[in-house]
Amino acid sequence: MVRHSPYELRHGVIHGRNNAEPAVEQSENGDKDKKGWRDPGKGSGSIEGNYVNWMTFSDNAKSVVQDVARIRNHPLVRGDIPIYGYIYDVKSGQLVEVPEAMKVGKAR
Repeated sequence: MVRHSPYELRHGVIHGRNNAEPAVEQSENGDKDKKGWRDPGKGSGSIEGNYVNWMTFSDNAKSVVQDVARIRNHPLVRGDIPIYGYIYDVKSGQLVEVPEAMKVGKAR
């Protein structure tokens, strides 16, 4: 099981590609639902979502670039490991490459 910090969870999902190369993904729907969580079941649902700061994004690609740069510049991440950046399109199920993130995350 992989555990992520609240920062990572807020900004997307970080996972390993081939267990060695980190990638950052940001859901394309990440900034669309600003009203909070809704209970999908029947009944009145839960009001707990009203008390969560959802920290939505105004620019998904910019957020991915910032996260990739943060990972790339971390002192514990080796420079010879490429860092990839994608936006996950929830409608199509496709990963959309963020070109600027790929430049920032390029292995040195």
